Amino acid sequence: MSQLMEEQADQGLEVAALVHADKLQSSNGEYAWKGCKIFEVKCFGQLIFAPVAPGYPYRIIHALRSFRPDIVHVHMPNLSAFWLLVVKRFFARQAEIVIHWHADVLGSAPTKLIKLFYPVYKLFETQLLKNADKVISTSPPYLKTSIPLKPFAEKCVVIPLGIKIKHFDVHSKKFSENRSIRLCMIGRLVYYKAHSVVLKALAQLQEQKVSVTLDVIGDGELALPLQKECSELGIQNCVFWHGSVSEQQKDEILKSSDVLLLPSLERTEAFGVVLLEAANYAVPAIVSNVNGSGMSYVIENNVNGKVVDASDADALASAVAEFIKPGRTTECGKHAYNKLNKQFDIAAVAIEIQKLYKGLQNAS
Repeated sequence: MSQLMEEQADQGLEVAALVHADKLQSSNGEYAWKGCKIFEVKCFGQLIFAPVAPGYPYRIIHALRSFRPDIVHVHMPNLSAFWLLVVKRFFARQAEIVIHWHADVLGSAPTKLIKLFYPVYKLFETQLLKNADKVISTSPPYLKTSIPLKPFAEKCVVIPLGIKIKHFDVHSKKFSENRSIRLCMIGRLVYYKAHSVVLKALAQLQEQKVSVTLDVIGDGELALPLQKECSELGIQNCVFWHGSVSEQQKDEILKSSDVLLLPSLERTEAFGVVLLEAANYAVPAIVSNVNGSGMSYVIENNVNGKVVDASDADALASAVAEFIKPGRTTECGKHAYNKLNKQFDIAAVAIEIQKLYKGLQNAS
């Protein structure tokens, strides 16, 4: 959202955001940021995965009256967005509502708590979708398989996520050769990211005398169990657990990687922005063929990476081994970088969103 806002401001739009803040950045809850206006509301932790912000109703009314938006761009899932249904009459002017649908609340394996409270959430979710003028889905596969969006298909458009591309000389990329490969995983250490499947694949590669290393970036509930499994498989010497790192550290690890792994198990992995971050450094990726996920929309099999069956350690090991072939990583890495520039540059994404805005205003 921040990259989109920054780009929209550069393209001449007046942009503001209402955000939750664990710690306020200003004395009055308002400040300027990169040409944008930020309204903030104090957050006091979370309850059932939602921020606790008692001041939110007042702040959203204040933001709407103060900024007087033509478009209200809502990112979902977002419990706080439901306040729009209550405060619509406080709009200083009639504003169109655009919902940016990042993911369904119910994944393939929702927790008991989410399943318990979703029926109530769904009532407000459906009402907000009814009130929306347009809904942005981030990929065709996700839109096609989203149950909440199905009744509102006529409102939906596909605009992919994008990133601000950092300067990188793709021809300077040096890949490992001679049956050696450097892998990287980035993301929370949770079950659907399939770290365990990756560890099993690495064990197979070691048995095949393939020299392989894996950098794991991220923290999560499975950190200790995964490290234990790593030791049990006898691959602890080739797996490096970095935990949470800075943006600069992440970039340095990506630059030195040959292949990114994102073999997630379910469509909770709605898109995979990390695939774009890797492509910025000409790093191809291996992803899972999960029905409804945008992973295989970003990665084309045998073009800018590989697409394998989910939960299949054998297939994953075989896909990794293919990148050891001379020139394979270089070829796929260049395709990844080119596709990023052509399709997922945040500047191009912002232009498509601005066209959507103008279409709504012209129709009103």
